[in-house]
Amino acid sequence: MRILIAAWLWKFVVFFKPFHLGISLRFRQLVNAVIWKMKKSSSDEPVVFVQVAAYNAEETINDCLESLLTQTYRHWIAVIVDDGSVDDTADLCQFFCERDSRFVLLKHRKNGGLNHARNTALAHARKHLGWDVMAVLDSDDVANPNWLEAGVRGINLGALGVRCLNGRYNWDLSQHRYNYMSCAQTFFLRSVLDALGGYRLAPFTEDHDMMERLEKLTSLSGGFLLTTPIQVQKMRFHDRNLSVTEIIKPERIKARIECEEMARFARNGDDLKVECHAFPYQVVIS
Repeated sequence: MRILIAAWLWKFVVFFKPFHLGISLRFRQLVNAVIWKMKKSSSDEPVVFVQVAAYNAEETINDCLESLLTQTYRHWIAVIVDDGSVDDTADLCQFFCERDSRFVLLKHRKNGGLNHARNTALAHARKHLGWDVMAVLDSDDVANPNWLEAGVRGINLGALGVRCLNGRYNWDLSQHRYNYMSCAQTFFLRSVLDALGGYRLAPFTEDHDMMERLEKLTSLSGGFLLTTPIQVQKMRFHDRNLSVTEIIKPERIKARIECEEMARFARNGDDLKVECHAFPYQVVIS
């Protein structure tokens, strides 16, 4: 008899625990959505600050920026950082700035790397722009029209961050290979970024490191993260991707492990915050 009772209890725990966790999460989403609506009127939608880091991206930057103009969600502003390009990247970006006032172009005097470009965009946005949520679009990727809408929907449900399901494609985007969850293309609530600071100057893993700190901060604060159930970005898979460059692969693995260890042993939110170092830049068009 005891064995039958134990088996029944085990079945209850195993098969019903996810159901109860789902109810708990949905309840928190509902509460946070109500609080968000109380803070913001229905006509005052969140403004999304999109950062675009570009280096010698003349072949892909047009597709990237055009995809922002096709977004179904219209409340955004994009800060493009030309990271010392020696091709026509800056001129192509300047064309978009003249075409739509939501684009801002910053230019590094010399190449500083992705982490510096991300921090430059973030520092400029904090100082000069009004926004509520940050998102990332890389210069060789293309956003689906529903990208920003999907991210904002998750933020409006009370999530501290929203991770995106992205598709890997070949160079001309004609062949879809697979989907995966990316660290870089994550939506961050501005208050979360204020708590985390900027991007750590970790080699090759600045996005992974930011995600590790976001997950730790979420755990410490009792909040939650969401993911998009459908693909919202197309990412080119090519031999210039940092994630597939064989020469730096061992260094990437080492740096990623170090970032994970630092985030894992953080005792509180203050331990996760890093100072935002902006690279010297000049405003080209704003």
